[in-house]
Parts: sequence; C-alpha cells; structure tokens
Amino acid sequence: MGVTIPCPACTVGSILIEPRMLATGSRFACNQCGAALAIAPGSVDTLERGISAYEKIKTRAASLVEQD
Repeated sequence: MGVTIPCPACTVGSILIEPRMLATGSRFACNQCGAALAIAPGSVDTLERGISAYEKIKTRAASLVEQD
C-alpha cells in the first residue's frame, strides 16, 4: 500500500511512502531533490493505529462487495 505525495522541499518531485515501512523507521526520499521523510518516534503508535484501522475498513468493504 504505497502512497505518493508531492515533495514538500522542492515541490517538483514526489515521494513514494510505504506506511508499514515508515512505522519501522524507514526513510523515503524525493525522486528529484533527494529530500527525505521519516516519522518521529513519538508518532509511531498513532501511525500503526491508523494502518490497523485502514486495514479493518478495507477488509469490511471487501466483504460487502463479495455479498453483492
């Protein structure tokens, strides 16, 4: 589940972020300027809860589609 965001440093490039890897401390860099993003250690729990909630919603939506 990758998410691409515009680079906040150069505004030209983009940064592909993998949320699960972000939660493990990985850094992700802009494809143009090399600026890197990482999550603050104090935000890891919040990110993990968000990923978990997203996965539950995704699973529930898939089960509703299968019922139709």
